[in-house]
Amino acid sequence: MLGLASCDSTDDPKMTLPEDKTFVLNAPAFADQYYELQEGNSFMLTCSQPAYGVAVAAQYSVEVALDDKFTAVETIASSDPGSAKIVIADKDLATALCNLHGFDAANYEDLPAAPVYFRAFCEIPNVEGSRCMSNTVSLNKVKFYHAVQGQRNIYLVGSVTGWTAPDEGAAAHYENYKLVETAIGSDVYTGSFTFPAGEVAFRFYSALTGWDGGASIGSQEPDEGLSIEGKFVDNIYEGPAFIPGKGNWTFTMTEEMNVNLTVDVKNKTVKFELGGDVNYDAYPCVYVVGNVEGWKGPDEANAEHYADWRLFDTDGTGIYHSVKPMEYDIADGACPMFRIYTKLEGWDANSLGSQVDDNPKDETGLDLTLNYVEGKGAWNFVSAPAKGSMELVLDTNKKTLEVKFSAAE
Repeated sequence: MLGLASCDSTDDPKMTLPEDKTFVLNAPAFADQYYELQEGNSFMLTCSQPAYGVAVAAQYSVEVALDDKFTAVETIASSDPGSAKIVIADKDLATALCNLHGFDAANYEDLPAAPVYFRAFCEIPNVEGSRCMSNTVSLNKVKFYHAVQGQRNIYLVGSVTGWTAPDEGAAAHYENYKLVETAIGSDVYTGSFTFPAGEVAFRFYSALTGWDGGASIGSQEPDEGLSIEGKFVDNIYEGPAFIPGKGNWTFTMTEEMNVNLTVDVKNKTVKFELGGDVNYDAYPCVYVVGNVEGWKGPDEANAEHYADWRLFDTDGTGIYHSVKPMEYDIADGACPMFRIYTKLEGWDANSLGSQVDDNPKDETGLDLTLNYVEGKGAWNFVSAPAKGSMELVLDTNKKTLEVKFSAAE
């Protein structure tokens, strides 16, 4: 017989919300030891669950700061947010510390070990008022590294590249065979390459450390070819990758054509697309904003409009270029005028131009190399035709813009 108990029993435990909204984050046993952050490592902070009265499925996170007043903070997620044992990846802490110090991919200072402060938060999802904050603990001698290093690359290696050894001596050669990370930290890499007709064989390398340096990404672990002939569906093959793996993917190209390659290192999968258009959406880009496109607001609402007004960094060098001449026709017959935006976040940020002030600067000539600054001054090209096309190259290393105008035929 099944017995049922009343839900109204006064003996049943009930969830309560702590009045003081606090709980205890335990001081790490290694708090005063020298701790050097390293890629691939992690450490643990432990805590007690807030006094909710019953065991509940709570979620934990951690804020990190450079001072015990938490003047500026970065939030770090635990690898298991539902556990009171909060596991923090060294890479995540290093990234947070880089951000707190204002370091980015091009700006870093090697600092000595210093204190880092932590406090934890716990809350019950979808329960208002359940968020509690812990006491502060610290690691007093943390040495971090440059974790904000921009988008990474992997390399295509095989018959398409002439089977050149993937080592540092061939770095210049492999500049032309890089797959670029889709976003910082995504571990997904894409690239578009022209494959010749005939049989092709290739694999990938995450670093130029030689054939046997452990950086290979292949179709299987042994150094043997794996034919994927006949396994393409609508000219697309999707399958597993082995890391490390030295097996080549092999198949026959019926004619020379573009091939889009995607390698998901995190999930160990690949995708190959034969004959598709170059997938420029996968590459970092900047935007041309001005009367050539109609002075539309540079925000996400106009992302579709700006799809045709992008310059792309296709090889991870920080050099952005137009993939074809940009055609324009200025209705009132005015001179072409524009500046560059690095993100679509509105008029008042991310602008590169002729000067800081929001005033255009006249430029004469049809084939120019100009310096740019972080500012809202547009370039006004007084010699350029009102109807024509232009080719652009933005070099973020030299901080220059190259522009070449042609009149419409």
